[in-house]
Amino acid sequence: MPSYKIRGVDVEFPFDAYDCQLVYMESVIRSLQE
Repeated sequence: MPSYKIRGVDVEFPFDAYDCQLVYMESVIRSLQE
């Protein structure tokens, strides 16, 4: 399972993530961290 480090959080996807998915996850994590 591919894992990505987004804003210090490890995020796992079942497949390689598309760029738009990574941008979306960054927005979600940023909102939760603020």
